[in-house]
Amino acid sequence: MQRRRFLQGAGAVGVAALAGCAGGDGDNGGSGGGGGSGGGGGGNGGGDGNSGGDGGDGGTTTGSTGGKYDGLTITYWNRFHNNSGRAAEAIRGAISRFEDDTGATVDVNYSAGDPGQRWLTLAREGERPHIMDQVSGFVGPFVELGIAKPFPEYRDLFSDDLLEQTAWLMDPLGEQAYGGYDGTAYEFKFSSEPPRLLLARRDHLEAAGLDPESDFPPTDFEDSVRIAQTLQEDGPGNYGWQIYGSSGDVTDTCTEDWPVAQAGQAGKILNEDWTDTQIDDEPIKTTYENFVSLHVEHELSSPGTVSMSDEDGTQLLIQGEASMTQVPAATYADLLANAEDQVMNGDFIFGPAWKGESGARGITGGDGVVFINPTDGADEAEWDRAQEAAADMLENYLYHSMEFQRTMFSTIGGANIREDVTPDDIRSAVDDPTGYDQTQIIEATNTCITDQSGYFIQEAAPFFGEIQQGIMPGYIQQALQGEITASEALDQAAQEARDQFF
Repeated sequence: MQRRRFLQGAGAVGVAALAGCAGGDGDNGGSGGGGGSGGGGGGNGGGDGNSGGDGGDGGTTTGSTGGKYDGLTITYWNRFHNNSGRAAEAIRGAISRFEDDTGATVDVNYSAGDPGQRWLTLAREGERPHIMDQVSGFVGPFVELGIAKPFPEYRDLFSDDLLEQTAWLMDPLGEQAYGGYDGTAYEFKFSSEPPRLLLARRDHLEAAGLDPESDFPPTDFEDSVRIAQTLQEDGPGNYGWQIYGSSGDVTDTCTEDWPVAQAGQAGKILNEDWTDTQIDDEPIKTTYENFVSLHVEHELSSPGTVSMSDEDGTQLLIQGEASMTQVPAATYADLLANAEDQVMNGDFIFGPAWKGESGARGITGGDGVVFINPTDGADEAEWDRAQEAAADMLENYLYHSMEFQRTMFSTIGGANIREDVTPDDIRSAVDDPTGYDQTQIIEATNTCITDQSGYFIQEAAPFFGEIQQGIMPGYIQQALQGEITASEALDQAAQEARDQFF
């Protein structure tokens, strides 16, 4: 796919998706209660009856009378306020301004933690919002329930300008992520996420006789091994390249990027129409053989690698125990939170993932919003009017607005999707661009997103997560412990996946 004007607009994006999940801001909804209070509507607090419900609106009030949406209520399930305290503040502020300006009431279900299964339970029980946030890869179950609207059915609610500014990622989304649903996209993405970045200790590179500007980042896997061995042998750290083996990270970070860089579509977990898995094909096998070899053969990672998350790996870099790793761009926030002095001292340097034979550097992700079909017996005209108002809120106040796109990296995180948001726009929206120049995070993110000949996006199949997060990790962990080879691990995982899903 030919790259468009995003080359101009992605310079400073995605650099500080704040790590961790803050608790829901609103009152706890209990196991089915209506959390929150105030004139803006308490919000749906309904949960799954186990761990408590999602928080309600928490007291947003409507400050306008006679606005264009006066008396209209939009129901909205929101999950991204959890990304950080700034995310919650930005989202609530945008919704409040929309209510004040238009007279609408937005009845928000602010999720507590990861709401995926709770929202599915509510949907199965017949509860539906007009719109809902959704992370990449978790739309499929709602499509299976028949409640998610295809994007072509609501795209006209947005301006031609916004559709043009987001086309670079939305145009390939259907084919890339929804092959099993005839190539029809369902969510409208509002952010993008680059392939995982390489991160090294600049001071370790220098101490090992390497030039941070010319010897880093590595250009392919073999080059990365060479650099890591030099770091381990001649530098101050104990581990040249810290990888990670925890069940939450071992299959969905750099190991998701490498096979796509090598083989494009053939490196994704599912084939194009979702009728089979590709995890026992050569591109993915090569990736995991290389990945496992860093620990088992080359001994470049710590003994605790098997249970280590990518955040744990970053901590070893902060402590000086490790010298290099590959992590999401959001790791920048971890560095600022835990090692600001080192960041400002120039101890860390980011670099883009290498470009493979496919012309890509890995998976390009991003989060989005899903529009929901009306419940049985609902007034369809009223439902349509609420979704029209919701589109107005998204485009002019919330995620797709120019203001939100400029500040996204410091609120909900992720890269902007609008091509008309420039690096200068983003820099000017930040009071203190801590560590930009020292870490080269802007340049690394920009290159990783834009310097690709095509975009490959994670599948939205309802069983994708069960294969990637449920089946594969245990087998790969056995390989990291030297009990089986990576090839054997993937053969066994593929067989289990086929027995369950194909």
